[in-house]
Amino acid sequence: MSLEKEHLFYKMGARSGDVVISVNGFKLDGVDILFELSKSLPTASNVKLEIQRYDKKFDYNVNIKE
Repeated sequence: MSLEKEHLFYKMGARSGDVVISVNGFKLDGVDILFELSKSLPTASNVKLEIQRYDKKFDYNVNIKE
């Protein structure tokens, strides 16, 4: 699936093929983590994503406005 240039994630720097490794420090390595994330994300003021693109890893920090 390609990421269109108009998409919010593309504008934030994400590209097609990027893989999310962790969200707010929670490694996405199993189904159980989805339950933990569902509890913490609704009250988060920012979200930190660890992304892997090919052989490089980097972080996105997204501030959430209410």
